[in-house]
Amino acid sequence: MEGDVIYNVIDRIKGKNRVLDVSGGRDVEGNKVQVWKKNGSKAQSWKIVYYSDAEKYQEKGMNKDRGLFVNRPFYIVSKLVMERAVEAVGAADLRLRTMRYGGSGRAQHFFLDAKTQTIKSNTWKDRSINIEGNGNSRNLYMRGTNARWF
Repeated sequence: MEGDVIYNVIDRIKGKNRVLDVSGGRDVEGNKVQVWKKNGSKAQSWKIVYYSDAEKYQEKGMNKDRGLFVNRPFYIVSKLVMERAVEAVGAADLRLRTMRYGGSGRAQHFFLDAKTQTIKSNTWKDRSINIEGNGNSRNLYMRGTNARWF
């Protein structure tokens, strides 16, 4: 599983058959990343690219339930033509947007936390990716929680 991995990020979100999705399938800078009903489109296809210096961070191997290495920083990169990366942007409630891959550095680095089994920001390590409305919304944000939504 080294290198680029084609990965439909999160096949099941609280049993609702929703996945990460680029809003409207629009491959533009700053577009919203949301959860949407799985439809198999390119807007829902992603690859996990592990950060080049990740070897020193790795504490354990592959988490087979999640399909990710634990505590190892990675980018979530869209399979749309421009291959933009998911980035946490904003202030208090960080939202997820598509941005030029590698352009903003650490705001695009995420990792699977070994203890909580949540996807966290490598910049804001106390924040996990969450779905608004206790998982009933399509909106994603990063907040200081250990909510497990996949």
